[in-house]
Amino acid sequence: MWTYPHFDNPADAAFVAPPALNAAGDVLYIGSVVGRLLAIAATGDNAGELLEYESDSGDRTFLGSSEPFAITTAPLVATRDDIDAVFVGAANGNLLGIGGDGETLEQIWPNILDSAVGTSPTISDNGSLYAGSLNSGVFATCPNGVTRYGLANGPTLSTPALGRMGEIEATDEILYFGADDGLLRAVREDGILQWSFGFSAPILAAPIVLLADDELASTAAVLAVDSRGLVVRLDAEGRAEADFESPDGLGRVLASPAFAEVGPDDGRLYVASLDDGLHAIDAETGELRWTWAPGAGIESAPAVVLSATGDAAPIVVVGANDGRLYYVRDEGDEPVLVASFDTGSGLPITSSPAVGTDGTTYFGGLDGRVYAVR
Repeated sequence: MWTYPHFDNPADAAFVAPPALNAAGDVLYIGSVVGRLLAIAATGDNAGELLEYESDSGDRTFLGSSEPFAITTAPLVATRDDIDAVFVGAANGNLLGIGGDGETLEQIWPNILDSAVGTSPTISDNGSLYAGSLNSGVFATCPNGVTRYGLANGPTLSTPALGRMGEIEATDEILYFGADDGLLRAVREDGILQWSFGFSAPILAAPIVLLADDELASTAAVLAVDSRGLVVRLDAEGRAEADFESPDGLGRVLASPAFAEVGPDDGRLYVASLDDGLHAIDAETGELRWTWAPGAGIESAPAVVLSATGDAAPIVVVGANDGRLYYVRDEGDEPVLVASFDTGSGLPITSSPAVGTDGTTYFGGLDGRVYAVR
């Protein structure tokens, strides 16, 4: 549909990080390797253009910056005072808080972690933010930008996921995240460790938290995969579920998996591999339902598109190292390639796709362009 910059214009700096849409779906935020956070109109007559704002000094484009330090993780887009609030980490250790008008949030932003920010931020119900660093571990940041605490769990590239333990107060949440030491941790929102579980290798991917159908929506299970492709399903207490057996031969896994319900009591975990393609795994048993290989490694996390009515098979969208974006339909026991898009660059797509409500897919390229494809 469009690219930023347009193909008639010179390319920007490379985009490694995934983009994120705001709640309205009309603004796309993405960071570049030279430390610029861009806000691009996703829809309307100016789709594909940087947003412009009026200010006391005249019109200007949205251009948050941590120059010259790279932004390599996805931004988190929330809402404050009825406008977007964007949080993203940079390689200089800054956790940036930027309003939808392009101005740094008031109070004490950015918050400075101890080293490069290795994960996307996660936000809790009380507005606190959690992000991992490449040195000490996960840091909790208050809504005003002040550090609450830091955890000494070591280098962390696994974006924290939120759940809840049913026996503690409803205001408390649980963070689940992996780290380079191969441990998956469950940490209470106030920083108290609940349990840890050892894997066979560093955990780079974010875990998937499945919630129970109860009043608190408490954690029912946690699915996680390490960098060697070992998949484990744990109960809320951190115990491996005996009925779940990890499939063999998934290869190296760098990107976070995706989860979708493809039918009644039929949850699927989609895992992308640097070696062996895209895998669909039964989330209850660990059975490998199918593997689809594009002929190139995958470093991009998959996204799943579900039909509004729920009567169509899910489609998994993923970028590969051959510079193509693929749309693969899950037909139950086999994958069907339904479409692909070639950037023409031949460069790997490491920017995981974001999918809008109208089905438009957005991703960044190492060729210095942001793509909107439908």
